[in-house]
Amino acid sequence: FISHYTHITTTMVESRGGKLPYSGRSFRFSRATFANVERPPVILEWSSTILRVGHAEQARPQHIIPWNHDNNNTHMYTGEDWYFVIAPLLAKIWNRLCLDPSSRRVVLVSPSLYVSSTWEASMKQALWDLSVPAVTITSCLETIPYSMGWKRGLVIHVGNEEVQCIILANGASPYDTFQAVSCGYQHVVSPSDKVQVEWTDTMNTYWLDETNPNSLMMALLKCLETCPTDLKREVVSNLVFCGDGMVLVPDLARRVRNRLLGILNKTAESFSQEPVSDFTVVPPELSHLEPLSCSVAVTSTAPLRPDLVSWTGASVWATLWLRHHDNENDMNVQWTYNPNNNNNDSA
Repeated sequence: FISHYTHITTTMVESRGGKLPYSGRSFRFSRATFANVERPPVILEWSSTILRVGHAEQARPQHIIPWNHDNNNTHMYTGEDWYFVIAPLLAKIWNRLCLDPSSRRVVLVSPSLYVSSTWEASMKQALWDLSVPAVTITSCLETIPYSMGWKRGLVIHVGNEEVQCIILANGASPYDTFQAVSCGYQHVVSPSDKVQVEWTDTMNTYWLDETNPNSLMMALLKCLETCPTDLKREVVSNLVFCGDGMVLVPDLARRVRNRLLGILNKTAESFSQEPVSDFTVVPPELSHLEPLSCSVAVTSTAPLRPDLVSWTGASVWATLWLRHHDNENDMNVQWTYNPNNNNNDSA
């Protein structure tokens, strides 16, 4: 707009039936009229090594920004430590987006179902300092059904530090099915390898050995064991592998499926002569899971990459909110508004 008001005057228009009913009238549109139009939120996915950022209604991130930190000490970070890590990264993100931070809400995709309250508070404070009007937080696990179009499944997220498993059913996440173990790809893949070509004994121990209480296979079995009985057969036929680790070890899904079939059919060979006996968790009762062997199947994330499927799901989720937010019954998104703003929109 060149001036605060744009003056539009219609001219006299002759038509077959005479003059238009609104001919000769003047209309004035103020900037305030367009200021209330909701813009697509910014989608920010925070993982342990990479930040993915873009806008709702986009199919993939606009920018992917790596960041380095000491993975072994993040659990000891104070709020001040996290703030000094987060604030410069957010400034870089909005500089690349070429946006006024106060013009867009933010959908923050967290790396886990349960995040540190210190990290969450520091993230919100850094966003408030940028004048972001509102933020909502969801996990990288809960957005996957939106990008893939299914309602029930079992998600195995292979990250840098840990592997997470959870049952997702009809938009709900039964939290008692959530399992997380410290066997991310940093424990398995050599730091010098971009993509792991050869399968190693270390991978068997951390990912496939059901006698190891901190393995991916143990987390998967415990997740299935705690799953409601009426959902087990359906979710085991929809195993979805995602996360950064699936890019580095693309053969993981096939090996886990074959190992799971072997365990349920009692044909799996032991990886060691002396199985781990000192369990930190109660071993799963396999007799209740054996009937599921005929239903085990893996669902590919294609055409989406397994490391981008969470971000795309968040984009779809935010797009649905953008188009239906006028009706609170359609999209119930819990926004946290910037306490520094006097004119918070509570819609």
